[in-house]
Amino acid sequence: MRGTAFPILCEYQTTRDQPCRRITAGEWHRCWQHTRVWRRRTDQHLVNPRKIRRWEVERRGRIVERDDVHGAGFFSNRSGRTTLLYRRGFARPPRTVLADIPREIRTAYNKVATAYRLFRAGTLSFSQIFGRRPLPSTSGVSSVIPMVVSATRVIAAIVAAGLLLVLISVLVPDTPARYMEYSSGGLFIYAWAIAHAAVWDRDTAWRRRSTTEAFKWTGQFLLFSIFLGGILQIG
Repeated sequence: MRGTAFPILCEYQTTRDQPCRRITAGEWHRCWQHTRVWRRRTDQHLVNPRKIRRWEVERRGRIVERDDVHGAGFFSNRSGRTTLLYRRGFARPPRTVLADIPREIRTAYNKVATAYRLFRAGTLSFSQIFGRRPLPSTSGVSSVIPMVVSATRVIAAIVAAGLLLVLISVLVPDTPARYMEYSSGGLFIYAWAIAHAAVWDRDTAWRRRSTTEAFKWTGQFLLFSIFLGGILQIG
């Protein structure tokens, strides 16, 4: 959704050194003018969106990482971390995930080598190992990300509670276990309702809507279970 659906500014660097302000869909895309590789006839400028990613900018002919915006993670609205799927809080395009692994390994190796040299020189400090540079105040991700991050935190907590009830149902006698199983099923339905309202539909009233939908879906599930159970008993 972050890569293909959430509305975001194109922000492709133009020849005026200003980012493009057109709206596009997802962090992996650019606007209609900057979505493909082409050369402008007037000044022979090469538009190449595949060369410059969301966290990069071209300065003096070199591509460097941006220092004017911050990204967002899965549970954080301000992230500068780098993982397999994210680079400083920006979602990596699928075609580059595996291709970026060697570069990330080299980066990690260089950090370890630098720390080792500082340790040998006796100048290594705790802040140099675990410290992080301050993030800029400007966000470079979609404006809907804060709402999605809040919903993701709630979903993670509800799913964890549901899995805990499943584990407990295995350890308790048969009758309490049934209540645990139905409760965990209700929690999983609630988590799906939140994902549907907040992530898929991006409804700002996702808390009220997801709660209503969860009760409705859970009631339908219970009625269907009771009806099906009655038919099986009669049969």
